[in-house]
Amino acid sequence: MSSTDATVIGGADAGNGDAPAIDGVLIERELGRGGMGAVWLGRQTYLDRAVAIKALTLQGDEAFAARFRREARILAGLSHPHIVACHQAGMAPDGRPFLVMEFVDGPDLKQHVAAQGPLAPADAARLVAEVAEGLRHAHTQGIIHRDVKPDNVLLTRRPDGSWTAKLADLGLARTSQAVKGDLTAAGQVLGTPSTMAPEQFDDPDAVDHRADLYGLGCVLHHALTGAPAFTGSSFAELVASKVHGPPPNPARLRPDLPPVLTALCTRLLSRDREQRPGYDEVIATLRAPLSPPASRRPWPLIAIAAAAVLVLIAATAFLTRPPGPRASAHVEPRVAVLPSSPVITPHLTSPIALFGSTFDQRLAGWTITDPLAWGVSEDREDLAISGRSGEIVHPLPAMPGRIIGTVTVPPDGSVTIGLRDAQGRTIGLRLLPLDGLIASLVRQDTAGVDTASAGSATTPSRDIRFTLTIADGQVSGVVEGATVLQPLLLDLPAPSIALVLAVDGRSPALFHELRAEP
Repeated sequence: MSSTDATVIGGADAGNGDAPAIDGVLIERELGRGGMGAVWLGRQTYLDRAVAIKALTLQGDEAFAARFRREARILAGLSHPHIVACHQAGMAPDGRPFLVMEFVDGPDLKQHVAAQGPLAPADAARLVAEVAEGLRHAHTQGIIHRDVKPDNVLLTRRPDGSWTAKLADLGLARTSQAVKGDLTAAGQVLGTPSTMAPEQFDDPDAVDHRADLYGLGCVLHHALTGAPAFTGSSFAELVASKVHGPPPNPARLRPDLPPVLTALCTRLLSRDREQRPGYDEVIATLRAPLSPPASRRPWPLIAIAAAAVLVLIAATAFLTRPPGPRASAHVEPRVAVLPSSPVITPHLTSPIALFGSTFDQRLAGWTITDPLAWGVSEDREDLAISGRSGEIVHPLPAMPGRIIGTVTVPPDGSVTIGLRDAQGRTIGLRLLPLDGLIASLVRQDTAGVDTASAGSATTPSRDIRFTLTIADGQVSGVVEGATVLQPLLLDLPAPSIALVLAVDGRSPALFHELRAEP
């Protein structure tokens, strides 16, 4: 029902051979096709108005025809600026049902984000608020959409050039009250697995409007990060992450987001539908002015002649910076705190392998927070360590020095390589597999709150070489030989530093060739 090219073909052509014949409507060209139906661009000749025509392409499937008629009746009862309008419905001469609908000349939200990247927070809030207003209207009419996702949010231009959102595709919608003869068989699961609420898998017959609120959370997450809220290598893994895992927090992929948006998204994605906010609260939150993110001034390049003075100024600015958004509102990091008093260790004078040299000694010297999630990799012969979640910690000799190694980042998670002081504060590299591999420098306090972030670079997702360098109280990071970060003041007493490797994902990360060098 959307297109960015309204070129008129004029009448039926070879590609429109199965288009329905509708009085007063000229079929121009096909827009899209699925297994049972297709959508064409057309024009109502009397009104000279562009329309989208949706019809079945196969005859004889009464279940699909009945669902099609139900969509028409539902759309006919809904009139809202943020729901695609239905202008006409009926049966074509060949017996197929059809819908003549509002034509939205723009991409869907998923296409738009794929082409332009994640939205600015204010734009994402406004568009998702419009979708929420459309869903609230449907809810007041007793309608549940059941398939709210970025693909079903169509965008059209406003006069000022900005986008506005329209909710589309009510093919799976139903009334909120169970009725005799409902087209969904008892226990039948319908929808898109990646955006369906957990109760749609567990108890599909008891689904209510809160499943649409969950889908709205998936739309908000995608708009803010450019990534789906849930992924999985199998259907079972995807369902398990929804039913048993914590709700995703978009701040993990985009730490500079306003906390009010990340908190709302996390609540909408709660697996307990009782914890999801109602439409009025959602809309009020999204429509309220957003507080600007904490100021993140770039650190200047330090001239050798003035290094001491500039480091002192940088330290003062860093320590007075307000805290940023919480990395996860539901998962407290497991912090292996080092002794509070400095530990005197020898200076690093030669390279040290941080994994043992034999299979049974690879994790010797490491503190493991979750032994079930970490272990040696049996299918790698280069002293690899496998980690699925949580972290491992290894004390380091006194720096200056470098940490050099290789990591394979999981496609559905993130990896952090950091340095930690006696108070549990950590600074280091975070790697995310988002359209390639995104590397950023982050600092976390003991509650897991990011308080600094700078720079990014993209490399293909593969075995990634990394280096962390600490010298003169500063840390810099290099990924695949390209510097991606300006130095930031570490402010850690060298004798108390430990190396932290952390993984958050559903498939394991691999660390190998890890060593400390002077």
